[in-house]
Amino acid sequence: MGPLSPGIKIHTVVTCVLLLIASAVQAQQKTGCACALVDSSWMSQIKDPLNGIKNKLPSDSAFTALKKLQKKKIDTPDVQLSKDRWLQGHVISYNATYISRIEGVYDYGDILQHNLNYTTRVALFKNIPFNVSLFGRYSNSSFFRNYLDFNIDLAGGDLSGIAQRKQQAAMQRTYEAKTQMLQVYLDDQLKQLNNFSSLLQVPDNPDCLNRYIHYKEILANKDIYREKITSGVDSISQAASYVEKYDKAKHTVDSLKLMADSLRNEYKNAEAEIKQLKGESMEDWAGAGNKLSKYNKYLKLLHVDTAVAAAGEYKKFWDGFKKLSLGRSMPNSTELSFQNVSINGINTRYDFGKLFTVLQAGWTDFGLRDFVFNSSKRRINSFVYNVGLGIQSRNKDYLLLSFFGGKQNPVYTGNSTGTTRQNTLGVSVSGQLSWRHLTLKGEIAQSQYAIPTDSGTRKTFRLSDNSNKAYSIAAFSVFPRLALNINAYYKYYGANYYGFNAYRINANNAQWGIQGGKSFFNNALTINAGVKTNDYQNPYVEQVYSGKNTITTLNAIFRKHGWVITVGYIPSYQYVSINDTVYENRYQVINCMTSYSYKLGEIPATSSVMFNRFLNDNSTSAYFYGNSSNIALTQIFNFNKYTSSFNASVIKNNLYSYTVFDGGIQYRIGQKVTLKSGFKINSLKAQEYESKVGGYGGTSWSIPKVGAFSLQVDYNYYPDINYKLYGNTVGTLGFTTSFK
Repeated sequence: MGPLSPGIKIHTVVTCVLLLIASAVQAQQKTGCACALVDSSWMSQIKDPLNGIKNKLPSDSAFTALKKLQKKKIDTPDVQLSKDRWLQGHVISYNATYISRIEGVYDYGDILQHNLNYTTRVALFKNIPFNVSLFGRYSNSSFFRNYLDFNIDLAGGDLSGIAQRKQQAAMQRTYEAKTQMLQVYLDDQLKQLNNFSSLLQVPDNPDCLNRYIHYKEILANKDIYREKITSGVDSISQAASYVEKYDKAKHTVDSLKLMADSLRNEYKNAEAEIKQLKGESMEDWAGAGNKLSKYNKYLKLLHVDTAVAAAGEYKKFWDGFKKLSLGRSMPNSTELSFQNVSINGINTRYDFGKLFTVLQAGWTDFGLRDFVFNSSKRRINSFVYNVGLGIQSRNKDYLLLSFFGGKQNPVYTGNSTGTTRQNTLGVSVSGQLSWRHLTLKGEIAQSQYAIPTDSGTRKTFRLSDNSNKAYSIAAFSVFPRLALNINAYYKYYGANYYGFNAYRINANNAQWGIQGGKSFFNNALTINAGVKTNDYQNPYVEQVYSGKNTITTLNAIFRKHGWVITVGYIPSYQYVSINDTVYENRYQVINCMTSYSYKLGEIPATSSVMFNRFLNDNSTSAYFYGNSSNIALTQIFNFNKYTSSFNASVIKNNLYSYTVFDGGIQYRIGQKVTLKSGFKINSLKAQEYESKVGGYGGTSWSIPKVGAFSLQVDYNYYPDINYKLYGNTVGTLGFTTSFK
C-alpha cells in the first residue's frame, strides 16, 4: 500500500478526534448517571421532610413519646386517715411560782401557783394539722381561779403552707411535663434537621459538579460546540437545562441550609434555656412557669393546654379554713360587735373564693382577769354568738354582714355583780377599701336596747332610733417616700347600744384618736405622736369617768453607731382597791433613755441611763411612785464565759427617797448550764432611814433527751404604801421537755 493521500490524512485525524470526543461524551454520560440532580427524584426526596420541618411537626416516633407524657396521673384522695402516729411533737411545760407577799391591788401573801401546759400535733387526717393545747393553773389563793382549759386549733399557717406546697407540687408536675414534652419535641426537630441536612449534600457530589463545570464550559463556548455537537447529552440545550437546574438546586440548598441552621440554633437555645428554667423552678416555680410561656407556640402544636393555673385551682376543702379553733379562744371579728372577748366554744372562718363566712359561738369567761374577784364573787358565763357572711377582693378589701347576740353581762356598780340579764341581738355591716397609700375601715351596728327586763320596758329594735346604734371609721395611710404613716379613728356608741366587744357605761360616748409617725435621716430618727380620748374598756374596773379624758403619747427614737436614745411622753394606768372595789386612774409619764453599745478591747459592753417622771394628780396620791422622779444607771460587760452587770437607781419625791444598788454575774458552763447570782442594797429614806441587803440567784440546765430545768430565787426588800421596807421572797421552778 502506498502512502496516504493528504485527504485521507485529514479524514483520519477528524475521525480520531470524533472518536475521542465520543469516548469523552460516553464517559461523561456514565459520570452523569451518578448524578440524579437532573431529574425530579431529588426534590421528591426532600419534599416530605421539608414540609414537616416548615410546619414544625414532630415525627411519628416523637408523637408516640409525647402521648405518653400527656397521660394524666390519678391523684389519691387528699383527705384520708393518716397511717402515721396520730399524736406527734409533744411539748410539756411546768412552772411553779411562790410569792411571800405582794402589795398592790390586793395585799396578800404566801401564794403558790402551779402552771401546766401541754401541746401536741394531732395527725388524724393526712396533711390536716391540728394543734391540741391543754393549760391549767392551780393555786392556794382565793384570788386566783383554778382551771383546766383546752384548745384544738387548725394550724392555719401550716395548712396554708401545705396548700401552697400542694399547689407548687401540682404546678411543678405540670411544669415538668411541659419541659419534658418540649425537650422531646426539640430533640426530634434537631434529628429531623440533621437527617434533612444529609439530603442537601447532593449539589456537592463530584459527578454533578464535574458535569456542571463541563456544561458551563460548553455554554461559554457555544459557537465551537454548536458546530461540533448538535444533539445528545452535550447539546447546547441540554447543557443550558442542566446548568439552570443545578443553579436552582444550589440556591434551594443554600436557602434550606440557612433555614436549617436558624432552626437548629433556635432549638439549641431553647433546650439550654428550658434546662436552666427547670433548675430555677425548684425555687420559683411561678416565675419559671411565666418564662416558659414564651414556648407556648410549640406546646400549641402539640395540643397542650398552655393556660396558667389560678392560685386556688388546687385547693381542697380544708384549705378554705383560715381559722378553726375549738375550746378557749379570743375571737376577733369587728370593732363594734364581737372582739376582745374570751370564749369557750368555736371560732372559725372559711373562704369560698371571694366569699367567706365567720362563725364564733361559746360561753364567755371574763374570769381571766381574776385579780379583781376572789372566790366569794360569782363568775358569770354567758352564751354569745356571731355569724357573718362577707365578700373580699384580692387586695383584702371586704364587705361583711354580721349577726351577733347572746346574754348580756350585768351592769356593774363598782365591782358588784348584777343579777339581771337579758338576751340581746344585733346586726353589723363592716368593710374595708384600699387605695395606693390609704386604707379605710368602717362599720355601723345596731342592737336591741340593753335595758333590764325587770324595769318594765320592752325590748326594742328600731332602725330609726340612734340610741341603740354604734358607728366606727378608721383610716390608715402609709407614704413610703416620705417615711410617714398616719392613722386615725372615730367611734360613737349610743346609750342603749350593746355589743360583745368591750364594756361601757350606759351613756352616749364618742371616742376618737389620731397617731402619726415620721422617720428622718435614713430611719436614724423616728418620731411618733398620738392622742386619743374616752377609751373605757375594762369590764371590772370603776372608771374615773370624764367626757374630756384625753390620753397623749409622744415618742422619739434615735439609733445610730451603737447609740439608742428614746424620749417619750406616754400614758400609764394605776389600779387602787378601796373596800373591795378596784378603781382605775390614768396619768402621764415622761420617759427618757440613752443606751450605747461598744467594745473595751475585745469585750462587748453596754451602758445605759434611764429617767422617768410620773405626773400624777391628787386622785392618784395613794400610789408609792406618785409624783416621783426615777433615774437608773446600767452597765453590762459580756465576757467569753460570763456576763456581769451593775445597776443603780434612785426614786425620789417630796415624801421619800428610795435608792437601789444591784450587782450580778451570769456564768455559762458550756452550752448546757448557766449560773446566775447577785445582790441588792435597798435604802429608803422617809419617816426614818432604812437600809437592807437582799440577794438573788438562779440556774438553768439543758439535759439532752430529758429537758430543760430552771430555778430562780429572789429575796429582797421593797417599799410598801406606808413607806416601810418589807421582805419578799419570790421563787420559780420550771421544766420543759419535748418528745416525738
